[in-house]
Amino acid sequence: MSKSCPSISDMRSWLPTESFEKSTAHSLAYFGRDALGFSVGVAIIVAVCESDWFHVLPSSVQAAALLPLQIVTGFFMWCLFVVGHDCGHTTFSQHELINEVFGEICHSVCLCTPFAPWRRTHHRHHLYHNHATKDYSSPWVPLLLKSSIAARAWNQLAAAASALLTTAATTTAKDGTASLVCIALAAAAVAVIATANDDASPPSGAAAIAPTALAIVLFAGTRFAGPTAVAVLCVLLQRKYLWQTWHYILRPIAPLYTWPFYLFAGIPDGGHLLLFGRAWGDASATALARGYLSAALTVASMYSWHLALGGCLVHAYCMPWLWYGWWLFTVTYLQHHHADVALYDASSWGYVRGAFQTMDRTFGCGIDALHHNITDGHVVHHLFFTQIPHFRLSAATTALRDALERRGYNGLYKHTHTPRFAMGIFAALTSKWFFVEDRHFVSRGAMERSE
Repeated sequence: MSKSCPSISDMRSWLPTESFEKSTAHSLAYFGRDALGFSVGVAIIVAVCESDWFHVLPSSVQAAALLPLQIVTGFFMWCLFVVGHDCGHTTFSQHELINEVFGEICHSVCLCTPFAPWRRTHHRHHLYHNHATKDYSSPWVPLLLKSSIAARAWNQLAAAASALLTTAATTTAKDGTASLVCIALAAAAVAVIATANDDASPPSGAAAIAPTALAIVLFAGTRFAGPTAVAVLCVLLQRKYLWQTWHYILRPIAPLYTWPFYLFAGIPDGGHLLLFGRAWGDASATALARGYLSAALTVASMYSWHLALGGCLVHAYCMPWLWYGWWLFTVTYLQHHHADVALYDASSWGYVRGAFQTMDRTFGCGIDALHHNITDGHVVHHLFFTQIPHFRLSAATTALRDALERRGYNGLYKHTHTPRFAMGIFAALTSKWFFVEDRHFVSRGAMERSE
């Protein structure tokens, strides 16, 4: 254990005994509140969609009219997720069967989010939080590693492009002028590939359209077959620019599409509806059967929502579901990304050290209490994720923070006020994405030098 971290047993003794008391009655009350908010939201949206006046409105006005309702309904779906999250950590109730049943109701039935597969991947996230290779749910990439991988890939592509372009230019040209043009363009393409900066901002102006323009010129200005090969490689070159450009365009709206990708495409740790990927490599037959039971219940729930809502399905469920994903991604990203948060390699990681690499945030306006203090009680949750229910996180956090300060562990607990979280998430994704600065990627050698 690092000198900079207290032991988990010591920290447990610092917290009030009631912090670890589970209460089925309390949990059911919060479940009822969130389920009511979700149900009322869906019912209001359906009533609006089925009204006569709604159908005479232009589509854009319909969308604008429903948006606030969808965001609020999505928020209560997110609150239900947090209740189901307690079920996954066995803190909803002291009874295992109740945790299982209400976990399925919250996640698989209400949210079409397979409960058991999510529980499996999320449990690993807690066991190995901020471990560079074992925390599968966190796609952080050190900039140094990213740059070295990109440099090798593009150098290899440059070499291949050079050979192919030279061959195309020297063997298929029918006159000297065309041959010289091909060779010059080949050299230019290779130079751009080899010297492009992967960490740069997205290209603009001539740089963004140069590869396509180059291909058009070759097709339109020459009459031999060689430029076809040149044009193909120019498209390959542009793929890099297109990726950079679209990557930057899609960054800010990641909260709206990342959650379905995570659940159903298995990015980054494995599938949750179809059970594939690295999260399932060592799964037992029992774990797979339990996972597919949740997946089957989720599919049945999808069909049931379709039958129940009919033509209002998109407005009353799918759009709120996307906003539920927005809330989930936004809260999760801001909990785990900050300039003061470190990522550890295998030689330097420890459970307590990793657990403290999360950031408590106060959103304000009553939001923290409404979604069960998952934002401003996340540090203590990571330390005792199977022991403290959500309705005791606030008191436990205060006790932990005060105890750490009294014992001189200054700076170990991290907290910040984030009242502009709705805009802050877009700014953070645009500027930082999931990359970790090299100085925040900690190895044992770096720790020994700092101690």
